[in-house]
Amino acid sequence: MGRLLLAALIAVMTVGCVAWDGVYAGKCMPDAAPHLEGVDWEAAETIDIRIRQDEFAPMVLTLNQGRAYVLRLTNADDGTRHFRAAEFFESVAVAAVSVDGAETAPACPAGVRLAGGETAELRIVAVRDGRYPFDDSALPVLPALGASGAVAIRAP
Repeated sequence: MGRLLLAALIAVMTVGCVAWDGVYAGKCMPDAAPHLEGVDWEAAETIDIRIRQDEFAPMVLTLNQGRAYVLRLTNADDGTRHFRAAEFFESVAVAAVSVDGAETAPACPAGVRLAGGETAELRIVAVRDGRYPFDDSALPVLPALGASGAVAIRAP
């Protein structure tokens, strides 16, 4: 019985820890498709986010509700880094995620894992206003011990 309980606990703790092509699976925003229709991604604002030596730069992002963005995350370290932001990803419509130019699955991310020197691009539309934390945590059930920050989505 003890082993079964331990196995169940480990399974619950690791939900969302599996990454496909560098993207951690998460929940999709309900009804995201209408927010993505007709978006001109060439005209979308690109925001560069760099992680280096346990710091995100910038640490605070401010987005406007209803606008399209390309978030470009770059790991400037040699080791693996993460951008975990499950609540944020549930509040935006995600059109695509790519790591080093290769589009990845799943389309509903909870975060991105980047090896040293890798860059990810996330094409999103900010939908739900609020403040959403992000961090450099490999496990979603543990508090961030390294870099962290927040995204604020402002209502019009």
